[in-house]
Amino acid sequence: MARVTAIIPAGGSGTRLGTRTPKQFLRLRGVPMLALTVRHFATHPRVAAVVVAAPAREIERARAMLRPLGRRVPVRVVAGGATRQESVWLALQAAPADTELAIVHDA
Repeated sequence: MARVTAIIPAGGSGTRLGTRTPKQFLRLRGVPMLALTVRHFATHPRVAAVVVAAPAREIERARAMLRPLGRRVPVRVVAGGATRQESVWLALQAAPADTELAIVHDA
């Protein structure tokens, strides 16, 4: 079975949504949307690692929020880039060296 890493670009600021809080930190049924997304991949039996590209100013917030989800697989948070494409690239660079397949899911 291939070693799968889930790449989650979550570097946006939420400007189009018109909120002060980036949309990935908005709550849905009491849980931040980013946590809901990461939990789905961190508990999937085929996923061996998760890498999240978060806004640079929100890295510590994202790490603290996602830390409990890293029990089964490593969940790493890196600074995202200026574009979604750059965020994906930066997250891919942080993927484990033994990754055979990377899947990308926009947070």
